[in-house]
Amino acid sequence: MVSKLGGITHIHQVHHVHIWSLSTREIALTAHLQVKSLEQAPLVLKTAQELLKTQFGISHATLQIESLGLDACENCE
Repeated sequence: MVSKLGGITHIHQVHHVHIWSLSTREIALTAHLQVKSLEQAPLVLKTAQELLKTQFGISHATLQIESLGLDACENCE
C-alpha cells in the first residue's frame, strides 16, 4: 500500500502510516504524504483517496500533506 501511494505523481515520500479496523467491514488509515509542491496537494489527495478506496477498500482515510523541505521528516522510513 505504501509503495502504491508513493507511486502517485508528485508524492516524494509516504510515512507515519497507521491502519486499523473500525469494524468487520470498515478499515481506517492515516498517513503523511510528502509532496514536491503544495500546489499539487488537491490532486494528490484526490488520487490517493481514490486509490485507497478502489484498490484497498479503504474509504475512511485521513491524509496529511507535507511540503518537501518544510518540516521534512527526520526519522522517516
